Amino acid sequence: MKKMTLNALSVGLLLLLAGCGQSTEPTVTEPVEEAVDSAVQTDSADSAENQKETEQATDQSQGLQDRELGVTLKQALDILIETYGDASVETVQLHKDDERYVYDFDAFDENHEYELVVDAESGEVLHQKEEDGGEDGNDAIETTGIITPEEAMNAAMEDAEEGSYVDDWQLELDNGRTVYDIDIKNASGSQDIDVTVDAHTAEIIDRNN
Repeated sequence: MKKMTLNALSVGLLLLLAGCGQSTEPTVTEPVEEAVDSAVQTDSADSAENQKETEQATDQSQGLQDRELGVTLKQALDILIETYGDASVETVQLHKDDERYVYDFDAFDENHEYELVVDAESGEVLHQKEEDGGEDGNDAIETTGIITPEEAMNAAMEDAEEGSYVDDWQLELDNGRTVYDIDIKNASGSQDIDVTVDAHTAEIIDRNN
């Protein structure tokens, strides 16, 4: 009789322990899931903030003064010579076209006028055009012995407000001398400043707000 009583007590104790073990599982699951959801939301918020900061940094460094191009002005001039021989350059502009930077040339000789557009990263010729009707050499800019675009941009940016950047530049003739005409935008992009820089001396000739 005692043996049966002990066996019954043992079975009852095992059933009681099993019931207690099962009853504790649901109370643990929900807080864990809530903690995971909270962590995911925090990570998403951090990612969005990091993306915003990256975009702002990209905007501030979008200027040409901070960009190292694959093709220099000298190399682009060499491409012009390879394409049109010893044509004289009237103007050359570096600007963005369809989300890529290009060198845009207007050139001429005694019998023809030329257009040439060169990808500033790859050196690929994107456009070329030849027309009859040349010009005399008085309209040609000097392309030897001049300062680099980087030097001209640095000179133009000396008095620019914080956050300003160079949007584009053009090498052209102004009253008989070769100059860089540099277009600077303020940080918000709402104001244009044109700065004319002597292409031989880096002297600031004019600054128009």
